[in-house]
Amino acid sequence: NFAPACERIISLPGHEDRHVRVSLPAYGCLTLTDPNVAATAGSGADPVAAGTDFLDNGLVRAEFDLERGTLQRLVRKDDGKELLSGASHAFYFPDSPAPVCSNSTVLLRSPLRGTIEFEISVGDACRMTTRVSLDSGATTLTCETQVLEVPPLAGDQWRNHLGVRFELAERGEVWSSHFNVLEPFPHDRIYSPNVLVAEEVVFLNEGNQFYIREGTALSNILIMENEPARQFRYAVGLVQKNPIMQARAWAQPCFIERVHAKKSFSQFLVQFDRADIELLSCRYDDGALLLRLANTCDRKVPTSLTMFAPIAAASSTTLAGDHKSNLPVQDGSVALELSPWDIRQVRLTLA
Repeated sequence: NFAPACERIISLPGHEDRHVRVSLPAYGCLTLTDPNVAATAGSGADPVAAGTDFLDNGLVRAEFDLERGTLQRLVRKDDGKELLSGASHAFYFPDSPAPVCSNSTVLLRSPLRGTIEFEISVGDACRMTTRVSLDSGATTLTCETQVLEVPPLAGDQWRNHLGVRFELAERGEVWSSHFNVLEPFPHDRIYSPNVLVAEEVVFLNEGNQFYIREGTALSNILIMENEPARQFRYAVGLVQKNPIMQARAWAQPCFIERVHAKKSFSQFLVQFDRADIELLSCRYDDGALLLRLANTCDRKVPTSLTMFAPIAAASSTTLAGDHKSNLPVQDGSVALELSPWDIRQVRLTLA
């Protein structure tokens, strides 16, 4: 994917009647595996079990209250320890009644992922749908919430907001992230980008970075005064050894499995025949790829640029993208020379 992160519907070769919706990482690649084949390959991760009121992958088990759409229990499977209890994942706003779930549906029940969707209302003026997913081998539940209606909110954002509350099994030390460093945070009003750790529980977020701690409850603020966002993605689960990397992997997932083969195989996206040339960026623009290259040494460097697919045409451009000159293409590769400490932009179309 040579573009920002996006979703695509893909048909499977040889199975034109089967389609799969995938989330493609920005400027990354994705490998699709038939779960029936993967199950026989022995990936080491248990398949996901999904029911109307539970999700279980052998590492964690989540149990839900279908009347309220809340999370009743989150249990670590290896020792049975309960990490969340009570009415967790409960939506609220000032002086609101308890949430009510009008409908719940198992959207996905597969060996790799289970997903349950809840339609929830809080009082008469607040409605949302939320999807809770658990992947095979994952230690966190991922929640995707779309707020459909919310009452007017104004004033102190720490008090007047729409939030989602989690009940920790015990109150403990909280660690907040600051410039990708986790630090103890003893206060009850918390700002923590990407990741927050409360004892053995990790909270991951995308944008909704404000939390409030009250006793054993930890609440994530979603909407405050003049807040335009209506879609939120966040997660809760078992904290791993490196929570910062755990948050990055959750935000940009990459699934790696052991390969049983006598020979190894790898594929490059961009390759130079000289180690002094560095790729600074690659972006997709109007049907072509714009690559920004740098010569990292103090002498001229001739090099050959090769892509994962044969190159059909190439040109040199300004850094703003304006055409300068055509570059020769031979056998699907481009030959070019960079001056000392030069930064060059090249426009490529693939065959």
